[in-house]
Amino acid sequence: MSLATDVRELIVSGSLEQADRTLSIFLSEADVDFEALGQLGAGLILCGRYELASRVFAKWTEHTPNNPEPWSNLGLCLSRMRQSEQAKIVLEY
Repeated sequence: MSLATDVRELIVSGSLEQADRTLSIFLSEADVDFEALGQLGAGLILCGRYELASRVFAKWTEHTPNNPEPWSNLGLCLSRMRQSEQAKIVLEY
């Protein structure tokens, strides 16, 4: 079982603090699996966990700044969190 799966299961079960800690571990790994990262972020969006999803997509943009997918997803998360100015900047990038 991957950390991404663990985070999803923790969120579904309502263990948000543990999900946050587990996500921090996942994002601090040196060898991040970007496919798993994208799936995790998409799952978090579907659960309405935009703050956690934004952390996932922000990490992805650090490693692949020229890929539009994490930027657009990060912008979506910021928009859903009512951070319009930041969302605009991210989406324009």
